[in-house]
Amino acid sequence: MQLTGSPVGAARFEGTNGTVFVATMDEGGGGLNTRQNFIYKSLDGGATWSSFSMGARFNPPGNVSCGYFEAVAPIWRHMGWGQPAVGPAGVVHYAYAGAGSAGDVGDVFYVKSTDNGVTWSAPIQLNTDPDGPNKTQWMPSVSADGAGKVTATWYDRRKAAAACSIATNPGCKYEIVGRQSTDNGVTFNAAVTISNTLIAQPQQTDPGVQACYAGDYDYDTNLNGNAYVTWTDGRRAVTGIHVQDVEFAKAP
Repeated sequence: MQLTGSPVGAARFEGTNGTVFVATMDEGGGGLNTRQNFIYKSLDGGATWSSFSMGARFNPPGNVSCGYFEAVAPIWRHMGWGQPAVGPAGVVHYAYAGAGSAGDVGDVFYVKSTDNGVTWSAPIQLNTDPDGPNKTQWMPSVSADGAGKVTATWYDRRKAAAACSIATNPGCKYEIVGRQSTDNGVTFNAAVTISNTLIAQPQQTDPGVQACYAGDYDYDTNLNGNAYVTWTDGRRAVTGIHVQDVEFAKAP
């Protein structure tokens, strides 16, 4: 069957009950049009599905056009997609990105359902830095375990020295930042930096690859009480070009 919207991630209850969740987004035709998040749920291992809205339409992150896509300058193609995660007691978590205020290109938001995906909370903003034109957060991921430990991570420019417009701008750096909850999303601890340094903006110089492309679809996962986080990292330069590497960290 066809699920309406762009699929952006999936999560499954651990065990053998056959419950599957797929998160999708109505992108409103692309560009700067408003978005809306939806969750699809199957109780029989994917044989049949029902869908539920995760909230009202919202303004997307991004400040440059990449054809149909909106992007975080200079080359982070990102429509605001998030990632679902499933905790205990029928709690489903979702983190996504949307436009901030005061010229802020993007913030990270979190919603949850306490009734197995049927109804959803009002969004809360996970990044707590003041809004501003150089303080973009984007491309979040989230994971949860059976004990109710939830970890949300994202790309973060709160320490950027300048607005980012071109990949060679030396002030256009970022970190990987996250917040954790130990009570199944009721409260979140203070933000922590997961990467170990400010990261230079990577470049995309391959003419055979989409020009507006720096990583895509990062997905956190968890095992034995730890969250495992990957991201696109530009700190390494090869012949003067900051290349796109994949970095990894474990968040206890």
